[in-house]
Amino acid sequence: MSETNAIKVRVIRQDGAAALVEWRADEVLRRAIVPAAAAQGGHCAADVLEAGIPYGLPWERLLAPRVSPFLIAKELRQRGIWTFADLQRPGGMDAAQQALLAAYGLDLAALVTAARSASAGQDAR
Repeated sequence: MSETNAIKVRVIRQDGAAALVEWRADEVLRRAIVPAAAAQGGHCAADVLEAGIPYGLPWERLLAPRVSPFLIAKELRQRGIWTFADLQRPGGMDAAQQALLAAYGLDLAALVTAARSASAGQDAR
């Protein structure tokens, strides 16, 4: 393997001739199953990683977030957060956090549904 296409990897686990490796690409952690021999020494060729079996769900492709600034504002106001002073009052940050959780709750439910659907028929790795 040439030094120019060697990517630093961390071997998560090895099972016989296969290894689950993790690396960072474009500031995103990636995982794939590759030949164990290709991941020796903590580096792996980029083309081997590209050809590896992807590990995990493609979270970024499972759904489009439904939360909007309008929905977040609605949830903040329902909890009495109208101004910066409201946010700073005792309990204000907790109320804001609850507002965000409520606003993103629809996305979480959709994510679980999409993940269940995407995982149907796959082995739990």
